[in-house]
Amino acid sequence: MDRLPEAHPLCRVNQTGYAAGLPAHAVMLNGGEIILTDARGEMVKSFLLDHPPEDEASGDRAALVDLGCLRAGEYVIRSGSCERKISVAERPWRKVTNA
Repeated sequence: MDRLPEAHPLCRVNQTGYAAGLPAHAVMLNGGEIILTDARGEMVKSFLLDHPPEDEASGDRAALVDLGCLRAGEYVIRSGSCERKISVAERPWRKVTNA
């Protein structure tokens, strides 16, 4: 899989990674089609998101997208110009706690 940008202003994901088998979410700041693919490029899920509602605290237009419970592996979430890599592992926080 090609290296993707580390950050994108329209898509926020957990940078540590997600735990396999537990609910995963992303925050999207734009509307449109959202596509989640696995490491092989095969579509896992797709969503159609209207314009996100305004968050009262920040003023951002943000929507929490439920990615479901994912298996361990690498994924990519795409929406418009946003493209972010997502890692799912049995213990994604291990790197942080053993640093």
